[in-house]
Amino acid sequence: MNNQIINEVQFIVATPIDYPVIQNMARFYVYDLSRECGFLSEDWAIPSHGLYESFDFKNYFEDSSRKVFLVKVNQELAGFVLINQVGTSLETDWNMGEFFILAKFQGMGIGKHIAHQIWNMYPGLWEVSIIPENKKALAFWRRAISQFTDDNYKEEIKVVDYDVAQPKRFIFTLDTSVNTLPKVFIRSASFDDAESIAYVHVKAWQESYKGIIEQNYLDNISFDERLKLRKNILEASVADSIHLVAIYEGQVVGFCDAGPNFTKSNEFLGEVYAIYLLEEYKYLGIGTQLMQKASEHLIEKRLTPFIAWVLEENIIASGFYQKCGGLAFQEKIKTIGSREYKEIAYLFKATQYSI
Repeated sequence: MNNQIINEVQFIVATPIDYPVIQNMARFYVYDLSRECGFLSEDWAIPSHGLYESFDFKNYFEDSSRKVFLVKVNQELAGFVLINQVGTSLETDWNMGEFFILAKFQGMGIGKHIAHQIWNMYPGLWEVSIIPENKKALAFWRRAISQFTDDNYKEEIKVVDYDVAQPKRFIFTLDTSVNTLPKVFIRSASFDDAESIAYVHVKAWQESYKGIIEQNYLDNISFDERLKLRKNILEASVADSIHLVAIYEGQVVGFCDAGPNFTKSNEFLGEVYAIYLLEEYKYLGIGTQLMQKASEHLIEKRLTPFIAWVLEENIIASGFYQKCGGLAFQEKIKTIGSREYKEIAYLFKATQYSI
């Protein structure tokens, strides 16, 4: 696995604006599949106008039970993933509908990285369906699934009713809920979470801003003031806002606030106000899950583009927002204690949410 490339991978929630982008890339998807499946029927022949054609994936943008993602590497298009809830078994929670990495980025571990990410994001009983002739895909999915489940999966050949030319499919079944690490539950915050969120807020500031903000200021952050602030936030329940907590083994280990931007800017409508995690729970994908949920909410409420502010000196947080697809957009000066600090706003367009 190319770790440098993997660190630049972005997994982005797509919106209807991306529909033509997906359809355009799907031509290359069909071309790739034709290498091994091209002689199954005349349907695989390249049309007389010289452009491969794909299924119309518009229903993925119209059906809320389906999910569409773009894959980017350092802002460059690298593929797409379409998932749905239609499997060969009624017990199936999620099905890997379409999965494509552009040839330029194949063989670098990106596909496996994305597959593992999405299984962690959507725990449950999954199916992956492969045409038998697609030997390359069979090898890839066997390897990716085996590594994720520690060989705890089922593989069988089934007959499907939607492909007359080749009705057989290799069906991989795996339960990703038993492999999701960490076992984190993201939910909306309630008033009863106020004390736990306030604790995380204080502790996360002291851990994350050590060496950045004056130590005397960090040492004297008031829990009572943060608790009062949190209660006010949860009681106010601002329209179109969302307040999330990350639960690990019954404990709140992180939180996220997002909603409308109140500066009345014409350039962005929403804002991720805060994402904080306790230090020991960083680098486990929890921040990514919180960002995912917040981003989906802002997109649903049509609060895009949206921004997230971060202290310039907080290079870890800056790197996180960059990996999530944020682009440095604005600067401002913020006073904390007796010092002034530069803050950077990262801008996320409708499609610029990644994992």
